[in-house]
Amino acid sequence: MANSAPLPNPSCPSCPTLSPPSVLQTRAGPDPERFLPEIQSWTEEQAKAYHAFTSAVEEQKRLFGFQHVSQLDRLPTADRERFQQLKSVADQALQNMNQAQKKAEHFAHQYRLEQIWAAHVAVDEQRLAYYQRL
Repeated sequence: MANSAPLPNPSCPSCPTLSPPSVLQTRAGPDPERFLPEIQSWTEEQAKAYHAFTSAVEEQKRLFGFQHVSQLDRLPTADRERFQQLKSVADQALQNMNQAQKKAEHFAHQYRLEQIWAAHVAVDEQRLAYYQRL
């Protein structure tokens, strides 16, 4: 029965105001907004890694064209080494980009979970206030 009772309509002018937050408010935990700087930071890291990746790939294209890997043997040794160096840079940037994306997604997930939890606590607060007035 307690879970099915209607919540008071806060837009009702004749309704009493809700009581101040009780002990249930402590269940909400820290503010979910604290995750936003982490999300922003990892998103920026992902963008930097993406830029490094595309720069390395573009330099490969500019220097060597669209040659297939099987054609690398035809290149002079210095060009092959430069190609491999650019490939290593691109591979590392791709790994960094994927790691940054995973971190950003992790913090975004944490942010969303805490938003949901805070919403549940707010509903509990409203219910408690409603039943305290009865």
